[in-house]
Amino acid sequence: MQKTFIALLLLTGLYLLNLPSSWGVEPDITVTATRVEEESFYVPQSVSGITSDEIIEKNFRTIPESLQDEPGILIQETAYGHGSPFIRGLTGKHILILVDGIRFNNSTFRFGPNQYFNNIDQGVVEHIEVVRGPSSVLYGSDAIGGVINVITKKREDYSSSHDIDGVITGRYGSVDESKTGRIEVSGNLQNFGFIGGKSYKDFGDLRGGKDTGLQENTGYQENDGDIKLQYSFLKSGEIVTGYRRVHQPNVPRTDKFVYNNESFIYDPQIWNSFFTGYEVENIGFLDHGLKLTLSRNEQIEGISRQKFGSTNLRKYRDEVETWGLSLQGSNTWGVNQLFTYGIEYYSDSVDSSRTDINLATGVRTPKSGNFPDDARYALAGVYIQDGIALTNLVYTIIGLRYSQARVKATLPSPFGIYEDKYSDITGSLGLIYSLSSHLHMVASLSQGFRAPNLDDTVVLEKITNEGIDVPSPDLEPEKSLNYEIGFKTRYPKSMGSIFYFFNDLSDLIERGPGIYNGQTYIDENNNGIQDPGETVRQKFNIGKGYIEGFEAEGGYQITPLWSVRGNLSWTYGKDKENGEPLSRIPPVMGLLTLRWEMSLGRYWAEYYTRFAGRQDRLSSRDLTDPRIEPDGTAGWATHNLRGGMDFKKWGKISVSIENIFDSNHRIHGSGINAPGLGFMLNYSVGV
Repeated sequence: MQKTFIALLLLTGLYLLNLPSSWGVEPDITVTATRVEEESFYVPQSVSGITSDEIIEKNFRTIPESLQDEPGILIQETAYGHGSPFIRGLTGKHILILVDGIRFNNSTFRFGPNQYFNNIDQGVVEHIEVVRGPSSVLYGSDAIGGVINVITKKREDYSSSHDIDGVITGRYGSVDESKTGRIEVSGNLQNFGFIGGKSYKDFGDLRGGKDTGLQENTGYQENDGDIKLQYSFLKSGEIVTGYRRVHQPNVPRTDKFVYNNESFIYDPQIWNSFFTGYEVENIGFLDHGLKLTLSRNEQIEGISRQKFGSTNLRKYRDEVETWGLSLQGSNTWGVNQLFTYGIEYYSDSVDSSRTDINLATGVRTPKSGNFPDDARYALAGVYIQDGIALTNLVYTIIGLRYSQARVKATLPSPFGIYEDKYSDITGSLGLIYSLSSHLHMVASLSQGFRAPNLDDTVVLEKITNEGIDVPSPDLEPEKSLNYEIGFKTRYPKSMGSIFYFFNDLSDLIERGPGIYNGQTYIDENNNGIQDPGETVRQKFNIGKGYIEGFEAEGGYQITPLWSVRGNLSWTYGKDKENGEPLSRIPPVMGLLTLRWEMSLGRYWAEYYTRFAGRQDRLSSRDLTDPRIEPDGTAGWATHNLRGGMDFKKWGKISVSIENIFDSNHRIHGSGINAPGLGFMLNYSVGV
């Protein structure tokens, strides 16, 4: 595409530059990359993030969409209520999601792109951090492609002996007639602080670009609430406890309506989260702090499925309760070493059921759910990391972790009681070499690890796009070895980074033809023959491959009022077993923005273009996926405007006009077309 080519040329001149949101005011701080606070410039990984102010300013609709401007991140949407982030060509169970450092992933997360990241309310976000590449040394299983850490708001101001304030935020979008709002209150009484809020979201059916028109069965609603209580020891530490709830009723899975002639509704999707933690900055020899966290997450997923024209309604309900405990300490040794170490334990218990309802007769028939009703899963790990200043110019970070996972469930004949254990030792080595005070060369070698979860091992007759999944014993963990090199720059008027990575993947778990009770298919509709979609599918460690690519981001402050920034990424994946592309590899993607800002951000406006190249390197699985055209996904580019004003005590307003030329396109692998021409308005005011 000509427009994409022009954008690529412009970005070539920016590849070593990155424009932060506030020039030279505060350095970008990451806690996720090393589990201790550090400037992003001084860590060997590729790290980026977004703040709550940016989410509001840029009019992002959901928490997955808030990451779509970050380098190399593709947000796949099987439905409008979904949002599966791809990082370096991997998604789903290969990306670890954290909320305040607590695992959000559980053992029932399903194969491939999924909707779970959209089950977090962006209204609770203080900022989001993304660490690219394997991080299994610090975070254990699943962290092969990267880690996303959602860090939530808390009370920061204790300057007054007692205070209370609040914020009201509202958003409107024309492309889906969406209305969302949030009321938030925070305050403190002496050293006791609190913050809490209530969010409501109503998304109508989405209108695509040009000839696409209204896409039915895309709209949904959401109700959320949260409360966090804190007791601050001022400079030494604090105790935090809180509760969060997200409730999404009647969320349609659009691709099933369109391609499978089936009504497929998630009803409900609920996430309940309780957590309490103690953090102290300096205690005894732990001069860099101690953190203790106890958590309980509950995920409830209900599904209603009915083939068009059928009188049989299948209703599923999976409830997963996850208890977590983590303890972390950090201390210096001498003047040139910083140790960070800890232990983690997470335990899942599953209640699963299915009821078939004959709508003509009213007869209800209980059946086995997606998982054995007594399924249990546990993850444990112990880790240590040592940051060593070898010289004034060279800093290394060495890490090691032992991980163990256990699964136990009662399976039907011929399996019986099923138990298995998986363990792994992972390591990492990072290097930062200071070429100058403004330029760092970084390199790393890191291992990734993912233990088979319940969805891999003990799933019961679960209907998927590829057939019917059945239990798959004797699996081994998936592993990766990632090589990476990059450069980071930081100048008064410009900042940036460029990274090249090569991730070698082994023992990948893939679906293949299987046998269940001596049959190669399951007669789901009891008609005595094998119909499409009834093929037995099991999982095997049959995959070997690699993913390589580069990410670059940059920006430059042209004048005090004008700045430019952009990013560009390229990803290439190959299946070494079959000699074909890996599935769902993103195309070339990028962003280019020209921004005008005056009066220290009180008035601002920007033009930006998002673009992606054509992706026609398709795997065998891609070719059978109805969400992907047989000849691939076409390239696209959108042109957009947004701006805003800060009226101080009267609030802030931001306005966006997206996809100005009403481009008709689809994000690679998605089940719906992207939004057409749309107008967004966001207003927030303190009370």
